[in-house]
Order: sequence, then structure tokens, then C-alpha cells
Amino acid sequence: GDPLNTPEEGELVDERPASAADRSGTPTLARHSLTLLGQLGAPGFHATVFRAQTADGGNISVKVYLEKYEQVLRDELAILTAVQGHPNVLRCLGDDMLEDLPPPRPPSYRLYSKHCLKLALAAGGDLFDRAFVSGTPLTIAGLHTYGVQMVAGVQHIHSLGIAHLDIKPENMLIDANGTLMISGFGLAQVLY
Repeated sequence: GDPLNTPEEGELVDERPASAADRSGTPTLARHSLTLLGQLGAPGFHATVFRAQTADGGNISVKVYLEKYEQVLRDELAILTAVQGHPNVLRCLGDDMLEDLPPPRPPSYRLYSKHCLKLALAAGGDLFDRAFVSGTPLTIAGLHTYGVQMVAGVQHIHSLGIAHLDIKPENMLIDANGTLMISGFGLAQVLY
């Protein structure tokens, strides 16, 4: 068999035939039986993020890149792998291949790659929405808390010799517990 498709002990495997992945047309990740549930936020320049449900009912996010930016995905995966282990950096759950692709976003010639990143779900949205769209302004204490968490995350990233290069409220995600996590490493560079 194909060593890339050999499940590890305890790994969930989708044993359905590929054609039966999901009769509704919803894209699924074949090896891990993830179902994309809907788009999260606006599409980015290189990729679009979707909410996905795992076979056991858990929720994660899946970042699907446009076909021509496959190298950006590989670079972002390498950076994300290097910066893991800090509570204020978005957790990367690895990469995988989509069985079926989401429909292309306009213009229609921009097709998605089958290769995608699996990421922790930021159930609280992003800092931009929390601060400017939610209708409830952040308090000074809230701004201070998120500022301290952002600085801690950036300090961790810099201590590894990496520059993020895209720090903005839309890349500051909030988890269900209110913890800020830095995301959006597509432009990041290794400095040393």
C-alpha cells in the first residue's frame, strides 16, 4: 500500500469509497474524514479558511490555498511547525489532501489546490471583528489583555529567528476561552 495513506495506530480513517464521500457535494478530507462546513471570513490573497468537522464531531479550521500558491502553503507549514508550543500562536494540526475541492472563487479560473493546512479553530473570531464589528467595544482591560498576549506571541516567534511580517487585527484570532492566537504566517520569513 501507499505509505502516505497508511493510518497510524489509533488514527480515524474514512473507509467510504471516494465517490461516496458526501453526496451533497460538500468537500471532505479523505484520510481523516473531515467535512468542510462553511467559509470563515473573507478569502485571503493566497487562501480561504473553512470550518471543518472531524469524524468524532470536533471542529477545526482548514486553510485551502489557490493552486498557484502551493509553495506558500509549504512555506507556511514549515514556519507554523517551527513556532508551535506557545499559547498565543495558532496551533497547526498538520496538512492533508482534500478529496473534493471547494468551488473556485471568482474569477473562476482561480482553482484551489488539493493540499491544505489543518489548524485549531478560533471559535471567538478575530480581533478586528471583536474590536470593530461585534457592536460591543473592547474595554481598556480587554485591549490590555490582548496586547500582552500579542506581544508574548510575537516575542516567541522572534526568539526563533522568524519575522511574521503581517501583524494585523485580522490575523489575531481568539479561541473559545478568549485567548489571542497569532495566525496568518503566509508572509513570514526565517531571519536566522
